[in-house]
Amino acid sequence: MPQVWQIVLCVALLRGTAFAADFTAGQAEVAREGLQEALDKTLTKFSTVEDLDLPPYIRQTVRTTLGISVETVKQATHIKLSGLTSLHRGGALGLDPLVSGKTVSFTLPLQIDQPKLTGEFTRTVAGVGPSGNFTTTIGVLRLEAEGLATVSPEACSFNFTSVKDVEVSGVDTTMEGATVAFNALLASKVTEAINEKKLGVGEPLSRFVLTQLQLGDGVCTSNVRDRLKTVPAAAA
Repeated sequence: MPQVWQIVLCVALLRGTAFAADFTAGQAEVAREGLQEALDKTLTKFSTVEDLDLPPYIRQTVRTTLGISVETVKQATHIKLSGLTSLHRGGALGLDPLVSGKTVSFTLPLQIDQPKLTGEFTRTVAGVGPSGNFTTTIGVLRLEAEGLATVSPEACSFNFTSVKDVEVSGVDTTMEGATVAFNALLASKVTEAINEKKLGVGEPLSRFVLTQLQLGDGVCTSNVRDRLKTVPAAAA
């Protein structure tokens, strides 16, 4: 019989400890604000990242997408996405309710304003043909980063798990170096390919952004703890 009471007492003590660790509504709110600020600060590392050199298969996609005829030999080189320094949070941060010490999921909407896709393009027929440069300006490029976060009075950490849902708007392409008609044709093809997601920029961009986000040390800023100190703790 005494053993039963000991078990009951232990359970009660453990429950009391768990309840004491829970956030009050006020604590949860300031912890959320601190986490939001810490997540926003992870984007500052992009202030030094301007260009993304796209992999060879993107060039192959460009050649396939912009193919004019079977007899045409295409080359697309030096394709890169620039202007990544404008990456910032593009909306409200979605977050599961914060419970002290419990891992929750979050969604961080991202936005890049007016990035540019640039490259060199050559079209030859029987070894002869025009070549030129193209520049595609994207008005807004949106992504979503997903991750997990754990916040407690003593610590705050997070990590990103995926970046997805690339959305583009305001696409405009110009090309120089070839004839006016050929420039116009290629410009329309590039714009169409990006709008319809036929040009595989999204996957390498998502992987690049995820890698950059993961370069953070994963520890929230000290002001999370400082903010929690200003709010009454949960009653034991």
